[in-house]
Amino acid sequence: MKAAINKLSVSSILFGILGGIIGIAVGLFLGFALGSVLAAALHVPSREGEAAYFTVAIALIVACIVTPVSILATLY
Repeated sequence: MKAAINKLSVSSILFGILGGIIGIAVGLFLGFALGSVLAAALHVPSREGEAAYFTVAIALIVACIVTPVSILATLY
């Protein structure tokens, strides 16, 4: 693990952090858009916020997928 850390420069680490922040933002945006479309398509009821819970769950899943991909794309 130390060998991999020593190979990265400070600017690479900062670019990776910036890529992660941008990845979170893009992932949440895409996730909320996808979640709202899926909630409407699957006829999720809006009673007691069920559609909102569904949309937030989809957004978090998409953000968990997009964030590491954006960090790796930034570093490599």
